[in-house]
Formats: sequence, C-alpha cells, structure tokens
Amino acid sequence: MSPQQTIRTPSTPNAAGAAWQRTALAAPRPGTPNGTRASVAVLVGQVIAFADGVRMRRQREGRARHVRCLEILSGAVVAARQALETAADGERGVWARRVRKLEELHAWAAGGDA
Repeated sequence: MSPQQTIRTPSTPNAAGAAWQRTALAAPRPGTPNGTRASVAVLVGQVIAFADGVRMRRQREGRARHVRCLEILSGAVVAARQALETAADGERGVWARRVRKLEELHAWAAGGDA
C-alpha cells in the first residue's frame, strides 16, 4: 500500500448503525521502521484476539447449556422412576421403557456408553 492509502475500520456505533472511520496506514509508529506494516500487523492481531474472545465465550456458554441439559435429564430420569413405582400394572411397561430411554439419553449426553 502506498503512504496515501487508508483502510476503513469500525468505530463506535451511532444511532444510525455502525459508524466507520478512516485509519491511515502510513502513519509511522514510534520505534518502528515501517509504520504501514506495523499498523497492519496490529489490526490483524486485534482481529485474531477478538475472534479468540468470541470463540472462548461461545465455548463457555455451550458448556453451561450442556450442564443445564444434563441436570434436566437427571430430573426427568428421577421423575420417570417415581412414576414407574406408582404406575398401574397396565402402564408399568410403558414407564419402564421411558426410564430406560431417558437413562440411555443421559448416558449419551454425559459422554458415556449407552
């Protein structure tokens, strides 16, 4: 890029939506022999750092959802077992199958063998 070229980088959003500002790449940074390359490297580093932050947040949220799912499945297994104990003779087979299927689903979701 020539010293006069600029790139568009996102700035603080305004009421109309995302605003953009022009950033000159040729402005030398103190202590760097070539301001253009240093500026591009900084911008690339910021993009990578942002992507890593987003990925870590999504993983953390995914783990939290997975833990909550396992809690719900555990509660469903307990409730189905209680229903099996109090079920009428004609319904016991249905409840036994439901308990088995819920236990298999919980084992699979927890990473065990079903």
